[in-house]
Amino acid sequence: MSPRLHCTADWHLRADARHDAPTVAALRRVVAAMLPGDWLLACGDLTDNGSDAEYASLRALLLELRLEGRVLLVPGNHDVGLQGLLVQAAARGRWARLVRELRSPARVQVGSLLVGALDSCLLTPWPGDLAEGRLGARQAARAQAICEDAHAACLRPVLAMHHWAWCRDSALRLLDAERVKRLVADERATVIAGHTHCAEERSGPGWRGLCLGALGAVGRAEAVGG
Repeated sequence: MSPRLHCTADWHLRADARHDAPTVAALRRVVAAMLPGDWLLACGDLTDNGSDAEYASLRALLLELRLEGRVLLVPGNHDVGLQGLLVQAAARGRWARLVRELRSPARVQVGSLLVGALDSCLLTPWPGDLAEGRLGARQAARAQAICEDAHAACLRPVLAMHHWAWCRDSALRLLDAERVKRLVADERATVIAGHTHCAEERSGPGWRGLCLGALGAVGRAEAVGG
């Protein structure tokens, strides 16, 4: 069997054993099912408030599960802001350190897939509205390059981000969703997201959109590839 991408989102770990238990148990099952060459995709909101204690607990769990060099980390609004709303530079720094320590790449080939991690978390001069997202021109250019490189290598492009482009909730929306939708359709890509806590799927000629439910509620990963 070809390597697979095991897709999860919205862990919302609080460094509280009782609260975290269902999600940690589900994550252990997911990792136990991973074969050599498989990768874990974590599509954001791994912590609940981006605090130092939550990041320490998350880091310890990922290291215990021996996921260094096997996990693709995508930031969510809760990972970089208090309650997912208030921007915190310290939380951004904690995320960057986690990515370095877990050796999480910006893109990785998994079997016939070329998977790229994108940051859809909104950054503004204001401290609020982080629950909304925006890919922005720089990240959109990165997404375009991932798609072009994938097609040149006869691979399938997969774009991983936290915000779901088809979200109908104005408080959780992706502000440049139409640009993302056009890119996915034009480049025949797969886009994987989380954020809404509800599983949803969209598709068209050659493209697919997959929104993941919260890991603690779903209790399993969505396997792509293989």
